[in-house]
Amino acid sequence: MIASILALLLTIASPKCRECQEKQDDRTLLIFMSFSLPLESWKEYSAIAERAGGTLVLQGIPDNSFLAFSDKMEELRKNGVRAAIDIDPPLFKKYGVEAVPVIVVQDGQESDRIAGHTQVEPFLIECAASGDVQKISQMKLQQLKGPQ
Repeated sequence: MIASILALLLTIASPKCRECQEKQDDRTLLIFMSFSLPLESWKEYSAIAERAGGTLVLQGIPDNSFLAFSDKMEELRKNGVRAAIDIDPPLFKKYGVEAVPVIVVQDGQESDRIAGHTQVEPFLIECAASGDVQKISQMKLQQLKGPQ
């Protein structure tokens, strides 16, 4: 609820935010997370998101408290979680995410997804070969593997 209010206030306060909302979402690798996941999962998915240009996505803030959110973020950052983290409740609804983690590769209205603790690279390999967003999956796979 507070995250939705904050997003609304930012939209009202910033014309740039309104422009961003009108444009197609350019985040192509999304990893849906929760603070209830173990720190090791955060570190693993953060490393992947950093290498492959992905975003970790939260549904909201813990206990509707910005102080609790700040404390959680500080703990994650101190433990090496450096990936971009967004709070985006509408994305959880769009992809029907009810349990985390969920990995989504998206391109416009097309997407591929997998739920549960899984290896990202095999998922991207499968999507690159036969998924709905093959080009994006191939690009993310190359980013994940790094320079050869």
